[in-house]
Amino acid sequence: MIEGMGERPLTTSHHSRVRNIHKYLLDVTSKGQIPGAVIVIADEDTIYADAYGYRRIQPNKERMTMDTVFDLASLTKVVATLPAILLMIDKGIIDLHGFLSRYIEVENTSPLKKVTIFHLLTHTSGLSGSTYVRQYGKARQEMIEGVFKSPLENEPGSSVVYSNRGYIVLGELVRHVSEKPINQIVKKHIWEPIGMSDTCYNPAAEAYLKRVAPTEYKEELGKCLLGTVHDENAYLLGGVTGHSGVFSTAYDLIKFCKLIMSGGSFNGKQILSEELVKLSMVNHTSHLNEPRGLGWDFFSRLNRADAILGHLGFTGTSIWFDPANKTSCILLTNRIHPSRHNQHIKQVRRDVMACLFE
Repeated sequence: MIEGMGERPLTTSHHSRVRNIHKYLLDVTSKGQIPGAVIVIADEDTIYADAYGYRRIQPNKERMTMDTVFDLASLTKVVATLPAILLMIDKGIIDLHGFLSRYIEVENTSPLKKVTIFHLLTHTSGLSGSTYVRQYGKARQEMIEGVFKSPLENEPGSSVVYSNRGYIVLGELVRHVSEKPINQIVKKHIWEPIGMSDTCYNPAAEAYLKRVAPTEYKEELGKCLLGTVHDENAYLLGGVTGHSGVFSTAYDLIKFCKLIMSGGSFNGKQILSEELVKLSMVNHTSHLNEPRGLGWDFFSRLNRADAILGHLGFTGTSIWFDPANKTSCILLTNRIHPSRHNQHIKQVRRDVMACLFE
């Protein structure tokens, strides 16, 4: 589908890059390096979109389609948790630099007494990079309390350590201050207003599940996971967390990218604060070991105005965008189907990024 879905013709500048990406994704899926992929590239409109390979290869093969639903894994952090927190900041419910203990009960002996919302968003809270909530008990509340009581590995603000724990805490913060779980907040205030109708936690509808790309084969189940969150910690916490659990499509995610790149507005309506959205895309940790925005990671052109931001998910999902040039890319793959041991996604991501942005 090299004509960009017929939405508009490809310009000369787009054409060679898109053609190369098209050939590349045909090649890596035909060789089985990843089972399948969906890609959408956009600026103000969709430039290019296509589906490759298979969304299922066990026990039978199913072709990948543009409406395939993926377990987003850690893209949840920026598609759900980040906008929910920005919304709470904009409403004055929480403060970006406020201590967590100001908004949610934290025991005096808890290391989290010294942690701010900013620390959690930028992965500078000092929390461990390991998760494993099952060590704290079997009940959801026991596991959450275990995360809150766990010791810090670094002084808050001293180092960037990518931490699922921090976003579990942020998800609980949203639940506490809004008195509603994060899935209800983002659906009502973010996803529905911009038409992200295929985005949800814990999918259940049969028609929806038919479009979901399976993830890993589980021996204990005798089948691949389908519509059940792959992340073990999110699963133990009921599937609705701040670090993982969202399912979505490439078309829904490109709408979210447009929301971010337009400063929080969508079709003329301001959904998120323009000031806060722009603040989220600043490198707040330039003095530390890794670059981080509020939620967002940096991928290339770090010291240039047209730096590439985005996020990655363990299941093989990727969001990248170039705010200066209003270009974004969604690449969704089922790389852990049927096994998480497939590591080809690392090279696939590098190659697609290089072709599109360099």
